[in-house]
Amino acid sequence: MALSHPGVTGAIGGLAMGAADFVIVLRVIRRVLAREMDEGGDLPGVDFVGRRYRVLRNMLAGFSFLVLPALGFALGTALGSEGGAR
Repeated sequence: MALSHPGVTGAIGGLAMGAADFVIVLRVIRRVLAREMDEGGDLPGVDFVGRRYRVLRNMLAGFSFLVLPALGFALGTALGSEGGAR
């Protein structure tokens, strides 16, 4: 499979969306964990997320920086003017 301009453009778009997704989701998780720890609340699942934060972060990074750019590349190649007309 050769690199095409629409494919590369789709991959860059997927990477940008993945980076934004990664940053936003981690900020939300950190804020919720910090608020719950400060308040001493008993929100279900807070202990689990706190213990598994590294695993969750790595899974999110894999999705954001591998899956979304690959999906963007595939869609760009399939729907782009150079890749879809062959």
